[in-house]
Amino acid sequence: MSLSEQLCKFVERRFKYLTDIWYFEHVETTLGEILDSKDLSGDLSADKEVDTFTYFSMTLDDEHVYPFIVQDDKQIIAMGYIEEEELKLIYLTDGKSIFVDELHLLDTNKECVQNETVG
Repeated sequence: MSLSEQLCKFVERRFKYLTDIWYFEHVETTLGEILDSKDLSGDLSADKEVDTFTYFSMTLDDEHVYPFIVQDDKQIIAMGYIEEEELKLIYLTDGKSIFVDELHLLDTNKECVQNETVG
């Protein structure tokens, strides 16, 4: 199962939703548009350009819950979900240091994240 599938399944379990079909939107943006300033550390600068993959389903769209993956140069640097405009990070790295590691919630580890790309 891919990381994006694991992330979406986690959100389904977390919010006790039935399995649904997930779609995604890919957007190129900057870290400053995604992360709070308190989350920007190490080599994570606000103007760093990244690829974002935001997942949505028709069920969770009404609840305003959106899992996301942020990728920089084919490396996943952030994963989490947005709930009612509040960012919940599961994983955050600058490629050298890991700042948030809650990957056990997805039944995975940093080696799996480091070896996978999205998109």
